[in-house]
Amino acid sequence: MYADVNGVQKVLVAGGGAIGRQIAVSVARCGLDATVYDVDPQALRAAEVACRSHVDEPPYASSAIGTSDLAAQAVATQTVGTMRFTDQPEVAGLDADLLIEAIPEKIGLKRQVFQQFSQICPAHTIFTTNTSVLMPSMFVAATGRPSQFAALHFIMDSDLIEIMPHSGTDPATITALQKFAERIGHLAITCRKEQPGHLVNTMLISLNDAALTLAANGVASYEEIDRAWIMATHVDRGPFGLLDLVGLDTALEVTNYAAGVTGSKQKRKNAQFLQQFVDQGRLGMKNGVGFYSYPNPAYQDPRFLTQTQSAIGEGVPQ
Repeated sequence: MYADVNGVQKVLVAGGGAIGRQIAVSVARCGLDATVYDVDPQALRAAEVACRSHVDEPPYASSAIGTSDLAAQAVATQTVGTMRFTDQPEVAGLDADLLIEAIPEKIGLKRQVFQQFSQICPAHTIFTTNTSVLMPSMFVAATGRPSQFAALHFIMDSDLIEIMPHSGTDPATITALQKFAERIGHLAITCRKEQPGHLVNTMLISLNDAALTLAANGVASYEEIDRAWIMATHVDRGPFGLLDLVGLDTALEVTNYAAGVTGSKQKRKNAQFLQQFVDQGRLGMKNGVGFYSYPNPAYQDPRFLTQTQSAIGEGVPQ
């Protein structure tokens, strides 16, 4: 097992969604080999197009050197050259040093992926899960390598990584993941023990749950809730803007899971509120429309804090 980050050269990202793409680009732009695996060839092709487009834009290209357009393009080309995309698990996992699972928050599906790659990846491969709200102990048995397994949670559009071990994680694995995070230019914060939602999402879920409760109960529109939060806390987006960032389908899965575990009627009502958006294909930033429309959401309009939502074109599903 690698205790030295210099041993981690080949990274397998299982899942070609928005966060998987972000992880792969972050890995590749720092000179490591990144392989993106997805069972869906169409999703895989979309991931490849998105990754290749992403490295042509700042900060991935120009900020890496800050000199000429030609040099920036060379960096982008080199980054793309270290990325592979495949729907063949045997190809994806054959020589991986680090596996980062980044698939939907479904326990059974995650277990299947870990079981599959436990038979393919070399014995030294470190396994990690990018789960947002679940805990590594829920999947550890499926990995076949409990001492080499932990949660490695990338925050969307952020250089923060949360590392969360389970009780059987080898300290050397934690050290290797901390060094890996440093190698790709991210700040790693390590949890002392398991916690559903890690650090950021534990706090964020409470905010989102409160905001959803207000909207689902008709206390105020989601625009007004966001407007109140932005003005009071001096941030650039409110809880519904954050939900768009997370993905409304992901938020719905998390809310449904919480409703099932707790039996809360309010959480079920909150899930129903989200469901109406998901049913209309409004998934958030990932597909350009959620609570707001992208790339120019209403909350970025200077008028958002001074005019009603009808004046700037946002509203509830019809």
